[in-house]
Amino acid sequence: MNGVNDPPVAQPILEEYMEQTGPHTIDVLRTVVDVDGGPIVITEIVRKEGDVGGITQNDTILNINTNFYDLLAGENETIVYDVVVNDGIDDADPITVTIIIMGVSGGAPIVVTVTEDTDNVTIPDLPDDITSIIIKQDPDGGVFPDTIPVTIDTNKYELPEGEIKNVFVELCLDSDCEFKETLQIIVEGVNDPPVAEPFTHTMTEGTGTDMLDVLTLTNAFDLDPGDNELFVSSVEFSSGGDPFENNKIDVSTNSSGWAVDSDKYAYLNEGETETTVFNIIVEDKNGGQAPVVTGTITIVGVGRCEVTTEKFGDLAKELITSEGITDEATLNDPDSYQAAAFKWLVEEDTYALSCPQDPNPECLIIQRYVLATLYFGTNGNNWTDCGANGIDFEPDSCEASVNGAYSPGGNTTWLSRVNECAWGLLACVPETGCVDRIEMERNNVVGTIPSEMGNLDQLRFLYLERGGLSGSIPNELGNITTLQVLDLDFNDLTGTIPESIFSNNNLGQLDLNNNFLSGTISAGILNSQDTLNFIQLHNNLMTGTIPEEVGASTLLRVAQFSGNNFTGSMPDSLCLLDALNITGTTIMELLDADCDGDPPEVFCDCCNQCGGVDIPVPGSVRF
Repeated sequence: MNGVNDPPVAQPILEEYMEQTGPHTIDVLRTVVDVDGGPIVITEIVRKEGDVGGITQNDTILNINTNFYDLLAGENETIVYDVVVNDGIDDADPITVTIIIMGVSGGAPIVVTVTEDTDNVTIPDLPDDITSIIIKQDPDGGVFPDTIPVTIDTNKYELPEGEIKNVFVELCLDSDCEFKETLQIIVEGVNDPPVAEPFTHTMTEGTGTDMLDVLTLTNAFDLDPGDNELFVSSVEFSSGGDPFENNKIDVSTNSSGWAVDSDKYAYLNEGETETTVFNIIVEDKNGGQAPVVTGTITIVGVGRCEVTTEKFGDLAKELITSEGITDEATLNDPDSYQAAAFKWLVEEDTYALSCPQDPNPECLIIQRYVLATLYFGTNGNNWTDCGANGIDFEPDSCEASVNGAYSPGGNTTWLSRVNECAWGLLACVPETGCVDRIEMERNNVVGTIPSEMGNLDQLRFLYLERGGLSGSIPNELGNITTLQVLDLDFNDLTGTIPESIFSNNNLGQLDLNNNFLSGTISAGILNSQDTLNFIQLHNNLMTGTIPEEVGASTLLRVAQFSGNNFTGSMPDSLCLLDALNITGTTIMELLDADCDGDPPEVFCDCCNQCGGVDIPVPGSVRF
């Protein structure tokens, strides 16, 4: 549907002034509204009637000099203009601007200035023989009628700071009001502080996040017309539940920026409430402040968890053992790193965990426990970067981060009492909060890889390279169906490569060089033929032949097998990939084996490296 231009619209303007009261101004465009939001210009001003000798035009402003007019008492001079405005496309209907100059008697009026919001003011120094008064101009009704001496209620006027309003009163000096004078009362505006009211916001635990607009909740209002730029200038925690623990309530001086996450109150029992009170100051742009008001936030528990500190250990243990993550005997072994991780989770980690009964515990309690097993299983207290802060587990800055595809990684030390996605050296999937990437290189990671790591079921990238890892590669790592990169090079790993690793059909990079791995390359590597592009197994203790299935992946660009005890010949499938590289139809960059002996351990007339170790390769290949 094509839009059309809507012409601007405007309301007529009527202004009345007493003669001899000095200059006044009228903004001709003050009633004009353009529905389409475009700029408005005056194209024509036509005088219809009246003496305009005291009126000049300055752009959109009419300047009225009432001292120009010399009128008798009760005589009026009416000036009428038709003003045409345009939005750049269409003209609006003409705006009628009517200016009435009212005559006064006795020459110039008596002028008195008062200030708004100063209560009732009796006008001083007026003639003694006033018999009555006639209110000529007072739209706000501040002058008390039939009251002598003349009195004005200044609280009736609401003006922005610096603006004035003229009030005109005729002072009758005889019973017939044949003799009279004019009183001009100039009411000066001052800045009125805004007003605000206390508020209470109640939520049920477990119902998500509410975004609060504090200006709306406090009914904040600026008494000065046209001066409605209000903001929250101060927020202070007053009493009740700590809003900053686990970032349950994110308060900001941005009035629309408060966030209350009821899901973080899972510890509340049914019917139990937690109330937090804030002191709030609302301010206007001129520095006027409303009195301090309170904002009260109450969360009502529904017993979703009903987990006390005492019960949490039993519930967490049941979850961990029933899911087959760690067996109970190991959890109860005081010398195991699993027991250390469990003790930290139950006794020392006060971070508000979600309930063990929640539908996705793998990315909640289980994830936090699994990461703790990695920490305690690899001597995390001695990591180069991001080790825990002593024994208090308060978050410290951790400059190390990862190059995750989803996020830049956290920047706090591990085991901090914050969400684990904020810890350094890892990154999470924002939508789920599950760990997507762990990256540690030269971080003094010493110990064994926990089998519990296989429960990080959204992990895509695992880099634990150039450390002191020993023991075998857990079979459970290969069960992570999302795993794309496994990089464990330059460690002290022993044993065979699990069949599950070779058979992982999502694996793109297998980097296990410079360890003490034994065994053979499984033909199950055929499962990764659609994804495998990088395999480095050099400098290990592996035996057997290089299977034909390795070359099934046409994406393969790096394959290194030297420094092992492989025998036989390089499979034709890999040589074909290398041959295709010569014709430019594939991207095979490096094919390496122990092909430099006489006779060679591996016969390979298509390798472009023999016995090479850590040879730089063009492109973005990691080593």
